[in-house]
Amino acid sequence: MIEEDNKPLSSTGKEELFTKLRGQYRKDRDHANDWRDEAEEDFAFVAGDQYSKEDKEHLQDQLRPIITFNRIDPIMRSVSGSEVTARQEVKYMPREAGDAKANDLLTQAAQWFRDQSDAEDEESDAFLDAAICGMGWTETRLDYDDNEDGAPLIDRVDSLQMCYDHNASKKNIQDARRVHRAKQVTYSEAKEMFPKAEMSDFGGEWANIKVGSEGTTDPERYYSEESDRRIKDEDMVTIIESQWWERETRYIAADPMTGQRMESPSGDNTLTAEEHTKIKERVEMLSAAMGQPIPFKSRKIRKKVYKRAFYSDGMLSNGAEKGPCDGHFSYQAITCFRDRNKGTFYGLVRAMKDPQRWANKWMSQMLHIMNTSAKGGVLMEEGAVKDQREFEDSYSRTDAVTYVNTGAIAGGKIQPKPQSQFPTGFYQMMEFAVSSVRDVTGVNLEMLGMREANQAASLEYQRRQSAMNILAGLFDGLRRYRKNQGRVMLEYITKHLSDGRLVKIVGEKGAQYVPLVKQANTEFDVIVDEATQTVNQKEQVWEFIKPMFMSVPPQIQMILLDYSPLPATVVEELKQAMSQMMESPEAAQAQQMKQKMVTDEHQAKMMKMQSETVENATNARHNAAQEAKLQQEINLQQIMATIPGLGGVQ
Repeated sequence: MIEEDNKPLSSTGKEELFTKLRGQYRKDRDHANDWRDEAEEDFAFVAGDQYSKEDKEHLQDQLRPIITFNRIDPIMRSVSGSEVTARQEVKYMPREAGDAKANDLLTQAAQWFRDQSDAEDEESDAFLDAAICGMGWTETRLDYDDNEDGAPLIDRVDSLQMCYDHNASKKNIQDARRVHRAKQVTYSEAKEMFPKAEMSDFGGEWANIKVGSEGTTDPERYYSEESDRRIKDEDMVTIIESQWWERETRYIAADPMTGQRMESPSGDNTLTAEEHTKIKERVEMLSAAMGQPIPFKSRKIRKKVYKRAFYSDGMLSNGAEKGPCDGHFSYQAITCFRDRNKGTFYGLVRAMKDPQRWANKWMSQMLHIMNTSAKGGVLMEEGAVKDQREFEDSYSRTDAVTYVNTGAIAGGKIQPKPQSQFPTGFYQMMEFAVSSVRDVTGVNLEMLGMREANQAASLEYQRRQSAMNILAGLFDGLRRYRKNQGRVMLEYITKHLSDGRLVKIVGEKGAQYVPLVKQANTEFDVIVDEATQTVNQKEQVWEFIKPMFMSVPPQIQMILLDYSPLPATVVEELKQAMSQMMESPEAAQAQQMKQKMVTDEHQAKMMKMQSETVENATNARHNAAQEAKLQQEINLQQIMATIPGLGGVQ
C-alpha cells in the first residue's frame, strides 16, 4: 500500500511499490518502442545522417559516392522560426463576478518566472522536438542548488527520456494517469541526489532494454539482485522518476470560529482523513469545555492527488511522496499529429524521410553513371594505324595531326566509344523526389522565403497562410501546452513563491520590484495571447500606428512605444523623459501646443490634398467634355464625306 506523503515505508511496502512502478514503466515504455526507434531516426535525418549502416556498406561495395543534400533541416528550421517570431504569453483572469480584468501582478510574476528560467528558448527547443518526432517535453520546477528559497526553472527534456501512460490518446496526453522519465547520470551524482540509498539500489539497466529483444527473453531478469557487485563513481546508472495521480478521500471543512475554508498544513485547500478526524475531536473537546455545541461543517469528497517516486534497481526515495506540483504533472508535453492505430504521435519528418532517401539515391546514382561512363576514347582494330604509341599520344591533342592507315576510317576500323545515356525520365524522377521533400509537409516556397517568381505581396501572403493552416495542428498543440504550463506556473507562484520575495514587474513607470505575497483563494482562468514583444506583432502594429504617432496624446504614445523597433533601453529612456515632461505643467502645455500645431498642419495638408483632388477632377471632366465634342465633329465629317454630292463640304 502507498502511504501518505513522505512517511517511510516498510521494506515490504517498498518492494510492493517498486514492483508496481517497475511494471507500469515497462508496460508504458514497451508500448512506444517502435516510436522510439523512429524518433531516433527522425533526429538523425534532421542532423544530416540519412543513410543506414547497411546502405552505406552497399554503396561503398559498389564504389558509389555517398551523397547527402539535407533538405529536411531548412524546412524544420523554417517551422521553428515561425514559432520564434510569433511567441505567445499567458495572462491570468480572476474568476469572479463582475467585469473581468487580467491580474497584472500574477501575469507579470509569470513573465518574471519565465525570464528567470529562459523559458522561451527552452520551449522553442521542445517545440522543434515535437515538430521533428511528434513529442516535445519541458519540466517546470524550483531549483534549490543555487537558491535555498527555490529558483524558478523551466527545462527542455529529451523526448527519448520520457514515456507516458500507454492508454492516453488526447492531444498533449491530457488524459495520462502517469508519466515517467529515465535519466542516466554518473553514480557519484546519483549518490549525491540520494545519499541514504544503498549501492544495490542503483543500476537501472533494465529500464533501457526492450522486452522481447535478443538476450532478454525473461523480463524478470532485468532486476539484478547481485549483492556483491561494485559500481564505480564514473559508471552510468539510470534513475527513473514516475509521477502519477490517485483518487483519495479528502474533506472540505469550514473553520468553526471564522467560517472560512480550512487549509491543510501542507498548503492544500482540503483536509486528509487523519487531519479531519483530529480537528473534529478538538472541536468536540472545545464544545464540552464551553458547555455548548460548536457547529463543525465538513463535506467528504474524492480528489486527485499527485505523487511521485524515484527508483532504479530499488526504491531510492522513502516511497510515494507528494508531487512537486499540486494538481498537475511537472512534466508537460507538446504533441504534433496522432497515429490512431499505434497510439503514438509523429512529426513532420516521418513523411519527408522517403523522398529524402530517394533524392539522395538518385543523386548518388547519377554521379556514379557520370563517373563510370565513357568520356572519350576510341575503338580501334589492330593494323588501323602504323604507330600505335604515336596515335595514343597525339589523339587527345587538338594541335596535333594523327595519322592512320589508308582506308581505316572509311572501313570503320576506328570508331569513338559510345557514351552512356541516362535512363529516360531520370531527371524528372530526381526532381520529383526533391520537390516531394517539401510537398509532403505542406511547407511551400513562400513559407521558406525561396519563391523567386515575381508575384504580388498579397498573393505571397495568402500562400504563406495556406502553409500555416496545414501546420495549424502543431501550433494548436503549442497553444494547449501554454495553457497547461501556465496552470503549473500558477501553482508554483501562489503556493511556493508567494513568500514575500521581490519580483520584477514592468509597468507604465518602468521596471520595479515588488514583494510577491500570497493572495486570497481566487481561481484564475489562463488566457493565451500573442506576446507584444514578438517580431511579427511589433512590425504589424508599428506600421499601422507610425503615420498617426505624433498626433496622439503622450499617454498613448508611451503605450505605443512598446511596439516600436527601437531597442528596449531606448524605449525605457523615452518613457522616462515623457513621464518627466508630463509632470511639468509648462512642458505639458508646450506638448499640447506642439500636438495642436502637428494636428493643424496635418489637417491643412489633408484640406490641400482634397482641394487638389477636386480641382483635378474638375479639369478631368472639362478635358473629357472637350474630347467628346471633338470626336463628335470628326464623326460628323466622316458621315458627310460618304454622302454623294457632299464630299469635301466643310
